[in-house]
Amino acid sequence: MATTPSPPPHAVAGLTELDLLPSAELSLRCGMHAVEPVPDGHPIVVSLPPMTFTLGKVPAAWWKTPPYPDPAWRLQFLSLAWLRPLAQRAYDDNQKQSLDAVVEQVLTFHRQNPDPGDDRYGWDEGTALRRLQTENCLYALTRDARLVAAIRADVAVQYSSRFYGPPAHAVHNHGIMADLFVLEAADLLRRTDWRDRSIARLKSEAPQAFTAAGTSKEQSSSYHVFNVALWFRVADAISRYHPGDPGIAAVRAIAQRGDRVSAWLTEPDGLLTVFGDASRDKGVTRSTWTTRTFRDDAAGVVVGRWAWKDPGTSYYVIRYGPPRWAHGQQDRGGITWSALGKRILVNPGRPVYDAVGNYRAYAANPVGHNVAWPSGTTLDTTRSVLVTASNIRAPWHQWATTDALFGVDHVRRTSIGRDARELLVTDTFGGAAAFEQVWHLDPSWTLSSRSADTTTLVFRSTTRTLTLTTSGTGTALAHGVTRPTSGWWFPDAHHRLAAYQITVRGKGTATTTFTIR
Repeated sequence: MATTPSPPPHAVAGLTELDLLPSAELSLRCGMHAVEPVPDGHPIVVSLPPMTFTLGKVPAAWWKTPPYPDPAWRLQFLSLAWLRPLAQRAYDDNQKQSLDAVVEQVLTFHRQNPDPGDDRYGWDEGTALRRLQTENCLYALTRDARLVAAIRADVAVQYSSRFYGPPAHAVHNHGIMADLFVLEAADLLRRTDWRDRSIARLKSEAPQAFTAAGTSKEQSSSYHVFNVALWFRVADAISRYHPGDPGIAAVRAIAQRGDRVSAWLTEPDGLLTVFGDASRDKGVTRSTWTTRTFRDDAAGVVVGRWAWKDPGTSYYVIRYGPPRWAHGQQDRGGITWSALGKRILVNPGRPVYDAVGNYRAYAANPVGHNVAWPSGTTLDTTRSVLVTASNIRAPWHQWATTDALFGVDHVRRTSIGRDARELLVTDTFGGAAAFEQVWHLDPSWTLSSRSADTTTLVFRSTTRTLTLTTSGTGTALAHGVTRPTSGWWFPDAHHRLAAYQITVRGKGTATTTFTIR
């Protein structure tokens, strides 16, 4: 007799970190649903690369010692986020046995791996808030009373000293997400005490999330936009529960101020500029604006542009300011630059998660950015970078920054020319110290020629030509090198692209000029 074949493993790699907009419709309650069906009576096999396992047969030891060491994999696995698409598909197809099996897997996790009272075994705040989202999703679909204890356990983490927010930590997107999911749980379980406690906490945190100018303190363009969306969501949530609360207007005004900064962080191509852990996500615009520069000393961000409608306008971002925090990288003193519709100098993006960590270290540290440092020195991560001079006069913008990040006094003078389509950067180090400038080109650029003394380089991208000239003593090139890691750009946390990294050698002072035609 013919038998019905079992469905293939459910590939859940690439699940988004969070679905922040659960729908009131149960058919959309858990976000996306699994592509393959989860028919009753068949084993539900999950592929979370590089591991494959069967629902209900996960070894108990895996909760405390996951079989794959990658932090992103462990977060996904222990948060039980991989259950959400399975649950949604089972619900949509009316596969009640399979849906019950998903619930049983959550209950098994809590039975085999109860909260140890600290960050071990997936009981840190970040994993717990994602697991709470999974439990909220399942309770909304099933109203299974057995899930109540699981929800309470993960809510308790967010009301403990592990919570990622005040008083133990600065305001951070994890804390905002946690309270939004607690509000969702409060709705489901009718816990007004949770609701009121989290709303009070959110209102107190809102003024601390952004600088006075409206830039997220998390030092990443993508996380800036993410935080703006979170705070609009908070304002909506307070409106739903406490429609007359005067705090609503204050929270919404903070989010709106952040949204205006999002426009500054959007390049002429309509996508976000990249700094910190970021990718070229869709941006926003203000096509009627006429202001040409944005400066936020508290965040350490200068943005310049000469048009809001022209996709070929010159655009740049200079990073400076306080020490690295949250999703920031060691990019201070660096610059990114676009012109004539082309991204030219870029930051590394969102590094891939690799077990050894070389790519993440490369992207986080100065070597991955358009900066300079004296040879043989060590970065002092406690120091700041200051803007000490500016001259904003069309068609040129000029800036000067000072620092001693590496224990040697350093002045960087930057000039960006609109009509000349040029970028000039002069680095001067005290004591005539030998130093290196490092420059990172967008992956679209390929090397065309190089002078015998290596001080002139020519690159091409489609119809455009980019010429680098330097008064330094010479240059070195890297392109997709793994030992040592150099010459990479990361479009997201799963991919890497080879891109030219240029090292300019200098002593005391050197000027490097980029010209695009």
